[in-house]
Amino acid sequence: MRIDHIVDYHARQRPDNLALLQIEGAQEQTLSYSEMNAKAQLIANGFSAAGVNVSDRIAVICENCIEEIIIFLAAAKIGAVTVPLNYRLAGPELEFIINDCEAKIVVVPDSKLCDLIDRLHLSAETILIGEADSLPSHWLQWSKWIAEQSIEKSSHCDSYCETEADDAFAQLYTSGTTGKPKGAIISHRNLIDLSMAGVIAAEERSSIGDNELIIAPLFHVGAVASLFHSLMMGVNVIVHRNFNPHAVVDAIEKHQLKILFMVPAMIQAILTAVPNLDQRDFSSLKRINYGAAPISEGLLKQALSVFDCNFQQSYGMTESGNVSQLTVADHRKALDGHPELLSSCGRENAASQIRIVDEQGKEVLDGELGEITVKSTINMLGYWHLPEQTAGTIKHGWLHTGDIGVRDNEGYIFLKDRKKDMVISGGENIYPNEVERVLLKHESINDVAIIGIPDDKFGEALLACCIMAEGQVLNNEELITFCREHLAGYKVPRQYTVLQELPRNMSGKVLKKQLREPYWKTSRQTH
Repeated sequence: MRIDHIVDYHARQRPDNLALLQIEGAQEQTLSYSEMNAKAQLIANGFSAAGVNVSDRIAVICENCIEEIIIFLAAAKIGAVTVPLNYRLAGPELEFIINDCEAKIVVVPDSKLCDLIDRLHLSAETILIGEADSLPSHWLQWSKWIAEQSIEKSSHCDSYCETEADDAFAQLYTSGTTGKPKGAIISHRNLIDLSMAGVIAAEERSSIGDNELIIAPLFHVGAVASLFHSLMMGVNVIVHRNFNPHAVVDAIEKHQLKILFMVPAMIQAILTAVPNLDQRDFSSLKRINYGAAPISEGLLKQALSVFDCNFQQSYGMTESGNVSQLTVADHRKALDGHPELLSSCGRENAASQIRIVDEQGKEVLDGELGEITVKSTINMLGYWHLPEQTAGTIKHGWLHTGDIGVRDNEGYIFLKDRKKDMVISGGENIYPNEVERVLLKHESINDVAIIGIPDDKFGEALLACCIMAEGQVLNNEELITFCREHLAGYKVPRQYTVLQELPRNMSGKVLKKQLREPYWKTSRQTH
């Protein structure tokens, strides 16, 4: 059973039920389950006719939109793999990923991004399809291209028996400590089992006919998992192009949302940007799922008070989806005399086993620090074209997260250190090494270490700890401008400090924990 088979089932059983709704100003786009499935088949036929075969990659770059969702389903119908790209990345970053995944087709349904993609150095065989008023001659017009396709399924387009649940569905890129993005290959089974683990853990479950909202970007595993969980449950999915706190509050009221997924930065934005929340109607909300970034205990308690619904937290990563959950019952327990649980990432879910191991891979006792490892049908298949990195991450079936944690005697897991110094700001994963390599190209910087420090709005913010070249002085604005030329905006440090030297261990590794400690020792954060 594949994800597209489940959607196809809903299209047969309840063809007229609303599947997708997107509102753009005064324009409203809706598709029923049968219409969504038919359009996906139409696009699948077009991809197949263009030479896309089983396991070929189809890249798509845009803000959240109905077209992107249908591309996921269309690719699955022919056994191809969707690669959703972060539209906030800089040109060189996008160029690397498109070439790395060997994209057969790049679809750009957003006219604002066509010029950027056209300036990239891509393989001559890559087919570009975009939607804009004017396109270069080597591009295909998205809407015109769709109109030219046949709805009749050709024999070479039906891959029902060619791909299975353990084959790839999507390829999501996550940066590595070397600064080179890695393509995590996610199978149909990964997402189906992740969905089932969520159903098993939930006190409130999605029902056919419910309205659910997608606001997190669809190049993140959390958003992809939430989207296809909703479609597999047969609910109505409301699509927001990007996050707008006012629009989210309006949607909760207008569409009577029951379950909502947000990252903590979104919760914070709603609480600070939207006035008169006590006068808004949140009575339909039964549960808010949150994850992907730290959340402060104070913010969580404030959100519980404002939304007056249940909360459930998930811990995971691109490579393994969500593997543990702090359930609704756990939150209830925390507020009933066990506040320490709010700093936990919960206990393993029904699809996962978690072990905490020492440097030799031996499981440690409860209360002892070690690396969190996961054995699960949710774990990725591996990294695209990176067998050594895959073997270093998945050992004997156990995925090594790089996160340092401890388990208590009740099975609750507490994170103690960050994954390879990764910073999570506003739900975005940022790897310091990538930013450091850019700053070291600037003539005024001799050495630099990037760390994450507490930030009320985004959870964490980047701080650049700089060693200046002789005779040079720190110029924040100049460095910000320089970084913007090479990095996505969310990766650009806004804060800089000058040090005489960076603390290092005997092997020369910068002691980032020591750099972070003064900023975090008065801050209580949970994950």
